[in-house]
Amino acid sequence: RRIYPEPALPAEATELFTEMQQFLSMTADRIVVMLQDREQTAEEIILDDDKLDALHHKTFDLALSDKWTRQPQQLIDVVLLGRFMERLGDHAVSASRRVVYIVSGFDPDKEPSSDEDRASSDATAAMPSPAFRH
Repeated sequence: RRIYPEPALPAEATELFTEMQQFLSMTADRIVVMLQDREQTAEEIILDDDKLDALHHKTFDLALSDKWTRQPQQLIDVVLLGRFMERLGDHAVSASRRVVYIVSGFDPDKEPSSDEDRASSDATAAMPSPAFRH
């Protein structure tokens, strides 16, 4: 380690990364449940991904803060660790979307965008899994 004896994760980042780790641990447990319970848990994982994305953005806030006094290597470690943890969440969402598709035939990736015409949005209303519509 280039920063020895300093820890790779500075004290300022410990609480944030503990929260991210707890979220990922909960998501991993839910993936196991999803394999048994299927669609409802898959939908929850997909919808909750925004929470992990928000935590990931907080890693940038921390790293870009004027209060950052740690070594450059620790800055890189914080940003990369945040990115890797966010990617784990993205993989969980990807697996969940596939489960939703297999179980219901509804592809959550194919939602109409907000700028599509009203007719296609009305057609989407008849699709299963209303939790995916915003």
